[in-house]
Amino acid sequence: MLRAPPCRARHQGVLDPLNDAAGRARELGEACGALVEVSTLQAGHCPHDEVPDLVNRELQRWIEQTILAKGKVAAPAASAAA
Repeated sequence: MLRAPPCRARHQGVLDPLNDAAGRARELGEACGALVEVSTLQAGHCPHDEVPDLVNRELQRWIEQTILAKGKVAAPAASAAA
């Protein structure tokens, strides 16, 4: 039997004209409970292409709150170019 990982992030564009994206995101959150964090974005089918800044911000927030906060990985040092 496969075991689910402790947490996953799902970033869903709710303006996707191909399906009921908002409904699918809600159902995923209900079905998976605390195992999945669903982040809905004002984007269509490919939010990573349409609003990459929002996707990156959500991913960074999720990594900081789940991975780094649990002490699993050390945060990288800020580069001088940043």
